[in-house]
Amino acid sequence: MWGYDEQGRRFCQLDLRLLDDGTRLLRRYVHTYEYDGPDAIEISGACREGSLELFPTGAAIRRRKPGPRGGSQRSGSR
Repeated sequence: MWGYDEQGRRFCQLDLRLLDDGTRLLRRYVHTYEYDGPDAIEISGACREGSLELFPTGAAIRRRKPGPRGGSQRSGSR
């Protein structure tokens, strides 16, 4: 599932899974985009990105891409 801001840019991507009890959703994966302002272009690569991936074992991996001026980082365990 995608979320869009007022300018029509993507600001989040979600992967939701229905849990066994059938009443709750697990947010298994989320990817976010942070723009510097309303005029920032989505495809330009000038936005900060982050993601969080959850695994059935309870482990998680978080990734951050700070934007055009910085490198990326990864943390977590499987």
